[in-house]
Amino acid sequence: GCMDSTQFNYDPNAENDDGSCDPFTYGCTNSSADNYNSTVNTDDGSCIWLGCTDPTATNYDPTATIDDGSCTY
Repeated sequence: GCMDSTQFNYDPNAENDDGSCDPFTYGCTNSSADNYNSTVNTDDGSCIWLGCTDPTATNYDPTATIDDGSCTY
């Protein structure tokens, strides 16, 4: 297993390092986000959801974190 405690897949029970250590890679790990990154293994809070952020619009999206200009009234 991975015996390097600074790596993502560190195994405290490993008795021999088998070279399988994977470093931490940061990004958005939520597959429903617009900037999802399937190659990262650690969420860094950078996920964004595009949509209408104006609560007075007819297509307001309460889950949107960035307004994409799609609001209709």
